[in-house]
Amino acid sequence: MCDEEPTPANEKYLELAKKPSQCLEYTLVHELTHLVERHHNDRFISLMNRHLPNWRQYRQVLNSEPLAHDTWTY
Repeated sequence: MCDEEPTPANEKYLELAKKPSQCLEYTLVHELTHLVERHHNDRFISLMNRHLPNWRQYRQVLNSEPLAHDTWTY
């Protein structure tokens, strides 16, 4: 059992788990693609298109809402 407080980076991954599964798939493919191509250039886009053809739609869903809220209004 881990009693450590989550780091800000880990909190983002916990929030990502609340998104649709396609968002997690997009994030994983995106980051794995960076192992082959560092920059968001034409080669990167080509690799994304090859390995996850609907990546633009998944990115849009992921970016449609914030991962976490700093303040909550009721």
